[in-house]
Parts: sequence; structure tokens; C-alpha cells
Amino acid sequence: MNSLIDLGSRASYPAWSWPLRTVPRLHAAGRFPLADRDFRHRYWQTANTAIHLYDYHARWRLDGQEFAIAPDDLTISPGGCETSYHLESPGHHWCVHFMPESAAGVRLELPVVLHLGARAAYARERFARAAVLFDRAQPLDHPRQVAAGAALQELLCWLASTSTESAPAVVRSDFAVEHAAELLRGDFTREWTVAGLAQAVGLSANYLAARFRQRFAMTIAHYRLVQRIHDARRLLSGSDVPVGEVARRVGIPDPHHFNKLFRRIAGVPPSAARKKAEF
Repeated sequence: MNSLIDLGSRASYPAWSWPLRTVPRLHAAGRFPLADRDFRHRYWQTANTAIHLYDYHARWRLDGQEFAIAPDDLTISPGGCETSYHLESPGHHWCVHFMPESAAGVRLELPVVLHLGARAAYARERFARAAVLFDRAQPLDHPRQVAAGAALQELLCWLASTSTESAPAVVRSDFAVEHAAELLRGDFTREWTVAGLAQAVGLSANYLAARFRQRFAMTIAHYRLVQRIHDARRLLSGSDVPVGEVARRVGIPDPHHFNKLFRRIAGVPPSAARKKAEF
């Protein structure tokens, strides 16, 4: 009889490793549906490794060992193994299949089941990026194929740095803070709250605020404002986009409010910044 391993018993998870300096060669990538019940279908990872990020609850078997999985869990099916599923309801998962490698050198190591929780948002970005770049019609040495592998390699390195038991809590929080800063820079029209940002990177709001201020010597709100004004200065000095449109693009659509904030951060009004750049 198969024994069901709950997510709390991480110590009993088998481990998987990958050569740190090797960019994976993708075989398949995308978001796929699944409706398997009662482990009726078996899947063989004969020539590649598979990594999945789930949107559903299920039981998953890896070479006869059974695991409970839930939304935002990630699993790794090493090459040469057999897997099967039981889902109570149909769902979807992100999936990437990639070629095994036996290169020498340092190897990163991961358990085959990881509960990402709020950190799954970043993992989904990497899965989606790899899937967009991957194209089965292209040869393996095509730039888009290599870029797709690099996106997956970034995900694997991030998982090894933030999710393993050996990673100190301070290292995991440093990566979370950097991810928060990346999210703030990514879309100036999105109004992040500290609570929403903290949930996205998997930290408490108070801890994120403290670590963020320690890392960047400013509050999250001030960092967001500085990045907006920095991008506005770039547009003013390198384009003929009207000041009002610049303000809208950086997420401060009120011209008077934009002028006031720009003066506070840059020390000069937007028009003066453009004239100085033209001179």
C-alpha cells in the first residue's frame, strides 16, 4: 500500500539535483489541463525531467510514493521515474519538460515537492516566460530556445536559494525583498499596498517593510516614488513625449501633483529637466 506523505513531512521527500552552470534544454512548456482519476494513467519520464506548478488539489504518485499536493505546490519528476494522479475535480497546471544533464561541477539540490504559497506568483512568471519563448519548431540552439532554458534556470536557482531547508532565513528574505522591488518597478500604473506586496513575495507586511528599508534606506512608498520620477526623467531627456503623457505613463496622471512630486525628488520642475537635457 502507498503511504501518503503530507506537506509537513518535508524531511522524507526525495531530493533532485541539477548542474548549476547548465542551461536546461526544453522539450515542452505550457499550461495544460488534467482530469485524471484513481491513478488510471501512468506517465514515464524516460528521457527528460518534468517540473509542474499546480492550480488544483490532487494526490500524486512518484514511483509508488504518494504525495498530497495543493494549489501553488511545485513538483519535480526526475528522468527515469513513473508518475500518476488522482484529482477530485479537473484543473490546470504549468509544466516544463527538459533534458537531463550529467555535467560536472556544483549541483543545486531540491526536494521533489515544494509548497510555494504566496511565492508561487514569481514561479508562474518564470513558467509563463519559458512557455512564451519555447517553440517546438525551432532547433535547440535557436536563441529563443536558449532564452527559454535560461528562464527555467533562473527559476531553478531561485527555488534552490529560497526554498531549501539549507537556505538561511535571511537569504530567503533578501530574495523576497529584491522580488518586491522588481514588482514595484515592473508596472508603474499598479498601486501596490504593502500588504499586497508582502503577500506576493511571501513575507509578513511588517517584516517586508523593515527589511526593505534596511536594504534600500527608504520606505516602500518612497522607493516607488523615486522609481517613478527616475523613469519620468528618462522619458523627458530621451523623447518628445509631452509632460502630461509622461506623468500618465509613470502612474501620476494629475499634472499638478506630478509637477509637485517631480520637484520634490528631482529638485527642478519637469520642464526644466527637459530643457537641461536638450541643452
